[in-house]
Amino acid sequence: MKDVLVGINEDELSNLSLEIIDYADRISEIFDRITDCVDRIHSQYDGEPVNKIINNYQNLAEYYPIIKNNIISYSDDLIALIKKMKENDAYFTTLFQEYTDETINKKKSIER
Repeated sequence: MKDVLVGINEDELSNLSLEIIDYADRISEIFDRITDCVDRIHSQYDGEPVNKIINNYQNLAEYYPIIKNNIISYSDDLIALIKKMKENDAYFTTLFQEYTDETINKKKSIER
């Protein structure tokens, strides 16, 4: 049976998490710039076609917060992974320590 190693690079995941948040902020800025451009359309053009474009854009723009929150959730998932790995590490450390203590106690009782 092959040895199985499990671990994470906590620093890399933390950096990636921050990077993802940065991406979410940058995407939000792009959405804001697009909204500014669409808002200026009325000053240049008028009529039913422009109203349709703006209405369609407003329908699309309703999803911008959802998109940003979904991106941020990836960062949250990485933070949760780091936390879970730390918890599991502590749990396994405790298990090994308990097993070691139990083995030492059994050895002492056998030697008596």
